[in-house]
Amino acid sequence: AVLDTERLSVVSTRAAAFSPLTFCKLALHIDGCTAWLAGVSAASHGDCSNKPAEGNVAVFDLRLPSHTIASTHTIEGDRDTGAVSSVCFMERCGALFAGIGHESGVIRVFDMRYAKKPVYFFHAHREPVFTLCGDAEHGHWISGSAEKQLRVHNISGALIKEFDALSGGFNDCEIRSDNRVFATAGWDKRVRLFNAARLEPLAVLRQHTEGVTSVAFADASTGLLASASEDSTVALWRLYPRSKA
Repeated sequence: AVLDTERLSVVSTRAAAFSPLTFCKLALHIDGCTAWLAGVSAASHGDCSNKPAEGNVAVFDLRLPSHTIASTHTIEGDRDTGAVSSVCFMERCGALFAGIGHESGVIRVFDMRYAKKPVYFFHAHREPVFTLCGDAEHGHWISGSAEKQLRVHNISGALIKEFDALSGGFNDCEIRSDNRVFATAGWDKRVRLFNAARLEPLAVLRQHTEGVTSVAFADASTGLLASASEDSTVALWRLYPRSKA
């Protein structure tokens, strides 16, 4: 189900025609009069062609009435890149881009005005891209995998920065709504904070006793960050609230 958090009501129960056989999280983009939801298409598993299972990404327009909502775009899979492991949106220079991470470590970038062929294609990791987020203000893709390296590429795929964790890899990455700070969830039980503009580490948060599975920011004015872990706990952090000036 898709929920309207302002009205606390169900927008649609028909939009989620996504595959239940994937660990890839859904991606949501809301800006003004547009709202898009993307995830691995359920149709991928009924496909008898040479395309990989979990290869297609379905994109839905959530502003359509619930009884007419349907896949607005289908981004076709590529058997050479493997299954989709992460999806995110980035709005940049008046265009909406979809970044798609694959089990081969490849990231494909699509301009949603066309969505037929990738406008950018690059090898970001040697392992599956478990997490991918887009920094619209600075034009960066931030990605993590089973490797201990967190990597930052520009929108076209050139490597800009690389950070090392103590061990293991990254499960999640989230950039705050003001595009000033981003956080990562690490297999090494740590939450890491970075300055998004300068691409510098800010802090390492230690609370969990098992790997951190996800991170989520509240509105930037609150300075709140939540992290969840395999230790069955959720930690709430207050840090770097946005200045009112």
